[in-house]
Amino acid sequence: MYDSDGDLDTVNDCTSFEFYEDFLPGLNSEDIDVTADLVYLPPDVDEWENIIIDDKVILIDIFYAWAHQEDILALGNPKARIYHFSGDYSGVTDYMGTWYSWSGTFLVIKESVAEDLMQLEESNPAGIVQISLDTYVGPLTSRNVIGSLPGTTNPEKKLVIGAHYDSVWGFGANDNAAGTATVMEIAQTLAQTARFQSPVTIEFVAFGAEEKGLVGSFTYVFEHIIDEILAGNVIAAINFDVNGYGMSTGLRIGCHARWPGHYDPVFDEYMKEVAHSIDYDFATWTGGGYSDDFPFIIAEVPATCIVWVDEAEWVGPLHSTGDTKETVEPEYLGICAEVTAAGAMRLANAGEFPPPNGEE
Repeated sequence: MYDSDGDLDTVNDCTSFEFYEDFLPGLNSEDIDVTADLVYLPPDVDEWENIIIDDKVILIDIFYAWAHQEDILALGNPKARIYHFSGDYSGVTDYMGTWYSWSGTFLVIKESVAEDLMQLEESNPAGIVQISLDTYVGPLTSRNVIGSLPGTTNPEKKLVIGAHYDSVWGFGANDNAAGTATVMEIAQTLAQTARFQSPVTIEFVAFGAEEKGLVGSFTYVFEHIIDEILAGNVIAAINFDVNGYGMSTGLRIGCHARWPGHYDPVFDEYMKEVAHSIDYDFATWTGGGYSDDFPFIIAEVPATCIVWVDEAEWVGPLHSTGDTKETVEPEYLGICAEVTAAGAMRLANAGEFPPPNGEE
């Protein structure tokens, strides 16, 4: 709520904003009960010299805040932060739900709400902002959902195909119902293909709590199958994330940002060869980020992630109320499923990676 005269005595001079409709809190935000002056930080550090933010609520563009975190810290300690997005963000026409890696008390708001707040502050310098929100921070249960296609001759050997099923606010259609649907389609196709009898076990996993730090996939790798990995029985892992939005030539295999010393692109290259063999164009993604293939890479299991990008090499609306089913192209999911099913059948028949003497 913004009170234009700062007296909090009457609602007649107050402008209210609604949870979810106008704003969302950061996932790590504490309980919010703040009444303070609103201070707008313009997109020019040179204009910050005489600005005081101690015990204030600051309003700033989220990407500018990301680029100038040290400068903001040098200004003081605000009671709360309100972040907004300037313009269109790679197809996100609404607003992102949260910048969840940041801690402290903050909200993320629509650009239109930010404009309203700036106009109110400019026309009513004595006004104050009041933010009240009860949050819950505590233990929650997340589960991985696992299905297996048992191997016929070498069932102790395992190939993993997975995607996370949780999301951040919004509907999570592209991030990552698209990936989960792709895994389910591959599982159904391979299970119903009578001529394909996999010599090795193929395990299909819907990972939980990816958005909270790859929790499900780390648990799966280092608690559920670590003995199999150490025994050399996990052949490879293929992961899907945000693979339903973008341009027609947006298929990208591998090349997420990796920790130095862990990443080896050899499995990426193998899956690219598979895509090429069935006449699909692809490229190496120049973007970055971590997804559920990463724990496998840390455990030295050959792994890759398949994504789909737009013209800006971005993965579309995610962590957003704009991440709806209308943004997902079913054709892209089909292509990802076809490429992966082809690669899975080759790997299953070979029984190991890389295939011995090129045999598949």
